[in-house]
Amino acid sequence: MSGRQSPWGSMFDTRHEFFRPLWVRLLVLAVAGGWAGVEFWRGDLLWGVIFAVFAGMGFYGFFIDPKRPSAQPPPE
Repeated sequence: MSGRQSPWGSMFDTRHEFFRPLWVRLLVLAVAGGWAGVEFWRGDLLWGVIFAVFAGMGFYGFFIDPKRPSAQPPPE
């Protein structure tokens, strides 16, 4: 454990080792964003917004968050 306690638990832990490969992060974003598009296309605004928020949270956590492991300098 890194000692970091997320208020959301491990469900939204974008720093987990499972998400280290780029293809996994892109797949998660594609599925969430694609499903948001499907829900909007079907006319279900609520579920479309929910999945769009998941995709947005994932994008931030995977690529923008300055505390993500890939943003840290490698140990010497």
